[in-house]
Amino acid sequence: MAAMIVIGVIVPRLVHIPGWLLEKVHASIFALAMLAMGLFCAYLVRRRAAVFLRGELITCGVPVCFCCGYYLRGLVEDRCPECGSPLDEKIEKLIEQDAKGEEAGGL
Repeated sequence: MAAMIVIGVIVPRLVHIPGWLLEKVHASIFALAMLAMGLFCAYLVRRRAAVFLRGELITCGVPVCFCCGYYLRGLVEDRCPECGSPLDEKIEKLIEQDAKGEEAGGL
């Protein structure tokens, strides 16, 4: 972003650029800034949706890592093998319940 500001604001003042070319440079910088902003907003929406869905899966009884979404059924460690984050108490309880259900002849 800082590079776009340097190219769009500072360079035209230091170097003589014809007016018609300057208008095209400003238009291209504006288009790049809009593209960057759109990609950033899409990233934020996707990230927020992923966190929401992981929370819903945990609420429904599916043991997944809240940080990365890794499926944790049958896990014997207290950390996620995918991202290494420590497991929440609620997730540990889900894993224990799942293990007890398997021992009792359930799923």
